[in-house]
Amino acid sequence: MEIHRAAGMDKEGILYIGRSDILRERIKDFWGTINGNVKPHSGAKTYYYNFDKYFPKERLEVRWALIKESEEAEDAEKQLLNGYLIRNHSESPINKRVLRRG
Repeated sequence: MEIHRAAGMDKEGILYIGRSDILRERIKDFWGTINGNVKPHSGAKTYYYNFDKYFPKERLEVRWALIKESEEAEDAEKQLLNGYLIRNHSESPINKRVLRRG
């Protein structure tokens, strides 16, 4: 679903960009938080600031890339976050922060 952003439309409808050492647990935490479980996921908590109204949980999808080295994964996350910021002139909607180059 497209999302209006400062620089136009995000045609991919990206709400959150993140990484995890244990993907299965991170996804479980996200869905658990959305469904009212105790263990919080920062993106899922932000999702409830009316994002659930416009982006129903039944329509959300998860995409991932497997990157074995932790340092490479951190670099990839930074590139994705900063790439989103450059393309859209705003952060991905439910990310709490953008990792700056440095």
